[in-house]
Amino acid sequence: MMDELRPPSVVQKLHGQSMLFREISSSAMRSHVINNAHYARNFSVTKYHQTNGSIGRLPRNTPSPIRAPAPEEKGFSGFMIDFLMGGVSAAVSKTAAAPIERVKLLIQNQDEMIKSGRLSHPYKSIGHCFTRTIKDEGVVALWRGNTANVIRYFPTQALNFAFKDHFKRMFNFRKDKDGYWKWFFGNIASGGAAGASSLLFVYSLDYARTRLANDAKAAKVGGQRQFDGIVDVYRKTLASDGVRGLYRGFNVSCVGIIVYRGLYFGMYDSLKPAVLVGSLEG
Repeated sequence: MMDELRPPSVVQKLHGQSMLFREISSSAMRSHVINNAHYARNFSVTKYHQTNGSIGRLPRNTPSPIRAPAPEEKGFSGFMIDFLMGGVSAAVSKTAAAPIERVKLLIQNQDEMIKSGRLSHPYKSIGHCFTRTIKDEGVVALWRGNTANVIRYFPTQALNFAFKDHFKRMFNFRKDKDGYWKWFFGNIASGGAAGASSLLFVYSLDYARTRLANDAKAAKVGGQRQFDGIVDVYRKTLASDGVRGLYRGFNVSCVGIIVYRGLYFGMYDSLKPAVLVGSLEG
């Protein structure tokens, strides 16, 4: 019993320490060899791909730190890129739809054109208006007035967004402070006011486009036109009616644009927080 409880001798302690040291050394050596082999394999594979230009690089076992992409900051250059891209897209789409727009205006105003002697007889249908316009004026005549329509888009878009932000700051309605409905109708009001303010600056271009689109070759005056282009519309209108002539029909157009832009911007600003949530909102 006493032999079992006797503490180990010095020799036994030294022997145990040496055995423990050998085990630790052996384990450390194995770990060192494995790590060196792993590093050498990764280095050789990476070097091989760099030398030979291989596309399919093997993934490394060492995890790389995950870096979240920084949010893209849009300054003036970003705004100009979006503005120009939107303008080019609008120019292409408006140019593609220009023949339909001109035929629509010709059919709408054909009675007045007949009374003034600029049209001999009415159009029978949309197709008849297309074929008759091409026969009397040529294919290019289907795009008459499109230049003013394209030019009008660029300042319209810039002014719409600039005025919208201005009126939103002026009304300064907040959903959490003023309630949902006051905030909602504030968005509609700011959008409508922005549309009306923008129209004040660009309406003369819309007027010129309409006059050019309705300017068919006269049936009783040897096939002559009333206007030669956008500048001629401005010159003759200012000479006969003054600046007020360029804004003929502005009141009706203003009512229409207030409803359209008010609902467009108002619904967009009001529904965006409800529809776009999480990472899509912003």
